[in-house]
Amino acid sequence: KLAEKVNKGSVLEIFDVAIETIRYRSTGREVTTKYAKKIQKIRTCFTLTANQIADAGVKTAYMQLIDQNGVLILGNKKFNTLLSDSSVLCTHATEFQYENIELTHCFEWERVQALSPGEYFLNLIIEGQVLAQNKLQLR
Repeated sequence: KLAEKVNKGSVLEIFDVAIETIRYRSTGREVTTKYAKKIQKIRTCFTLTANQIADAGVKTAYMQLIDQNGVLILGNKKFNTLLSDSSVLCTHATEFQYENIELTHCFEWERVQALSPGEYFLNLIIEGQVLAQNKLQLR
């Protein structure tokens, strides 16, 4: 029973997820946009809570970008991770150093093909669990 409580307590938690959809101006300057066809990259920032029970070390966050039809949007590389004991494909992966203290981490994903207008879902998976789900509405 104690091991079960420790397992539950060691789960990382995410809060304050911020997603920016970005395009480049002709000058090279980055500006945010809500127009799907103009998006060139998506910047995602999230904050992990402090957790003294969780193992410190290098962690990997996986991002899934799923369109309104349930199709996973892929980039140049394919990333796999375990989710509920089954392997799932992911759009992007990023590593960060977790030291059991509150941590804000940001990463960027550059699209390969233009996105279509509509609703998108962004999942963040860390240590085999979906820790955050956000919805993007693009014109």
